[in-house]
Amino acid sequence: MKSNYLACLLLMAVIILSSCSGKRKIFGHTKRWIPANFEPANTVLLVEELYTAKGQRLMRAYMADKYPFRYEVTSNDSITGKLGRYADTKLYRYALVISTHEAQAAMPNPSSASVTGFDFNFYDRDLGRHYPRTRKGSSFPIMTFRPVINTIVKKFPKNS
Repeated sequence: MKSNYLACLLLMAVIILSSCSGKRKIFGHTKRWIPANFEPANTVLLVEELYTAKGQRLMRAYMADKYPFRYEVTSNDSITGKLGRYADTKLYRYALVISTHEAQAAMPNPSSASVTGFDFNFYDRDLGRHYPRTRKGSSFPIMTFRPVINTIVKKFPKNS
């Protein structure tokens, strides 16, 4: 009886962990968080780099594998500044930037009452406008990043 319980628990854990990778997941409500005039085929998307070296490697590998349009991964300073390499706000109009928020921990934890959630939102560099975040944040930024890219790719299929 106990071994059946443990086997069932292990199976559930494997299913949950494999479904959480975000590699196939997409987000809804795109009209709320993707700019109406965003056309990835006609612009170079700037993507704010993640904070860790591992996160940056995962992000760059995912973009190279999944995103068929032009993009540049760069710092937030390069995105918000309008000088230098990315000065052309028509070519580099939109950026995908990281937004953070504090949330109550789901499980009581004596060392911390809240956790930092990472989400993404579009930033219109030409107008200086931040669009709403996806509201699908995670404490692991790559877990939100992958579905954001999946959603963009599905919404804007590249013509072969």
